[in-house]
Amino acid sequence: MNAHPDNIRLAVDLAKLAKNKPQYQHDAEMAIMNRDFKAFSQSWKDALTSPSYYLFLATNASGTIVAKSAASKVYVYRKMSITEANLTLRTNKLQPPKIGSNSSKYLSEDLEKVRAFSNRGVTEPEVIVRFELEPSGYNSLMSKAVDQKGSKGVKAIKLNTEGITAPGLTNIGVPSDILENFNKIIKKNGVKIYEK
Repeated sequence: MNAHPDNIRLAVDLAKLAKNKPQYQHDAEMAIMNRDFKAFSQSWKDALTSPSYYLFLATNASGTIVAKSAASKVYVYRKMSITEANLTLRTNKLQPPKIGSNSSKYLSEDLEKVRAFSNRGVTEPEVIVRFELEPSGYNSLMSKAVDQKGSKGVKAIKLNTEGITAPGLTNIGVPSDILENFNKIIKKNGVKIYEK
């Protein structure tokens, strides 16, 4: 099923705005991610001046736009121990799961969700690490993503919305057999401690 034409048109308008009016870029990108198109695009209609600007659109089974603007910076976040964070920073890679733990490493597009998350059993200080990803690579991985429920053994990114605070954002589980592909789309020097 295709995304609703009005949503596509409004999303494209917002992508144009993000490109041509840098002062609105963050708000436009948030509108795209949250699919809050009407609230933003109407008041900015006159600001759209250039030819069409491309937007990567993907649809899930219900026709919802699930991909972000191809022009957007893509960030995902993970709360982790300072030991894991130091290794992650040194290698610029998401670390593999510990033997015997969940076979996927979970991150989120939603910073507020990560802030609220509590790692049970971690006794050392924790930090939030931000990963900046190549948008096209991320969209490619996300185009093959599956719902976490019933996904055991599936070699794909796993999605869930547990604890998500904003519509359009998701948590992602990176299974061990996708870890190398995920690490390839992390930008050079794209890992940083975002919050202590």
